[in-house]
Amino acid sequence: MAQVSSNSHPSANFKFKVCSLNVRGLNEKRKRNRVAHFLKSNQIEVACIQETHCIKSFKRTFEHSFNKKDIFHSFSESTRSKGVAVIFSKNSNFEINKVLDKFDGRTILVQCTKDDHKFLIANIYAPNKITERCEYLDNLIPWILENAQSHENIILSGDQYGDVSQRQTQSKY
Repeated sequence: MAQVSSNSHPSANFKFKVCSLNVRGLNEKRKRNRVAHFLKSNQIEVACIQETHCIKSFKRTFEHSFNKKDIFHSFSESTRSKGVAVIFSKNSNFEINKVLDKFDGRTILVQCTKDDHKFLIANIYAPNKITERCEYLDNLIPWILENAQSHENIILSGDQYGDVSQRQTQSKY
């Protein structure tokens, strides 16, 4: 969990709480309720969730459990792996401009604005295997940069399964 603030940029004036959680499945109601309680009790405005294991037909159940302002998903075809979501609390005052998902339940980008400041929130769940991860990142990085051009602030969250030293030897990024 982190608190994002504008201390690094004198003309900016924003502050909010964001967290990233790998939940390893939210198919069980009890687990969804625990995560929802954690978000509420910690006053999280933006939650980036990985490994939801949610398929498209589960969307209404998921949204009902969290009772939040906005929930955006990148679904996969499996109830046993993948799936990412970005959840905005009812108390947040983010304006959602655009939502993009790609890579079969592994990535979602949310372009949004808060208090006249633009953000790109990227929630990532990278593959476990190094060769698949390298290919995924080789495609992901240009896609994020392409969609971040007009955004002042990029929040990169998720589970990248990364060891930077391994990554540098495996790919051009």
